[in-house]
Amino acid sequence: MVKMIAFELWNVLLEKTGKDSIKEIIKQFNVEDKIVFRRKFLETYFSIHWLSKHDAYKAICESNGIPITEENIGKMINIANKNMQSITIYPHSKELLEAFKKSDLKLALISNSSNFSINLVKENTKLLELFDQTIFSFDINTIKPDSKMFLTLLKMTNLKPEDILYIDAEKSDCKIAKSLGINTIIYKDYEQLKKDLVNYGILL
Repeated sequence: MVKMIAFELWNVLLEKTGKDSIKEIIKQFNVEDKIVFRRKFLETYFSIHWLSKHDAYKAICESNGIPITEENIGKMINIANKNMQSITIYPHSKELLEAFKKSDLKLALISNSSNFSINLVKENTKLLELFDQTIFSFDINTIKPDSKMFLTLLKMTNLKPEDILYIDAEKSDCKIAKSLGINTIIYKDYEQLKKDLVNYGILL
């Protein structure tokens, strides 16, 4: 029986709108291996609680073999600031979470996020207040699909894997959760989610 619903925050409950800063940085610095750069960028940016963007982009330069100069760091920060992403709450998000709360289901977040993004969420929404547990990548120094994210939730809640239902738009993250015995739903859209929830005896 499901006792807790866990979510990834992005592309399920919230959306970032604006240009892709990583793509713009790749273009500006003529990066050849775009896939490796993006992976290393996300691993670096999301897995540490940064005190400043300067420190974050300095580390990104280092992890990708880009000369660590004030000019290069400044270029990256300028690109990020120019393409500053705003946050849009999906229309269904608040209704969905409040419905779960009324059903006495516990709510958790397991999210790959930067502390900068989460600060933005806190400043512009009250969504995080609805969750009983939050696990952000920068707090435990890793990102999904590392199983540590899910194992941390199990340890924090003392729940069995089968007591948790995890919802994420990323198939790879759901695959890791499922390998640990956690129930999963790959999020496509709200209508599909409501249909999938019926399989767990959850009606909205």
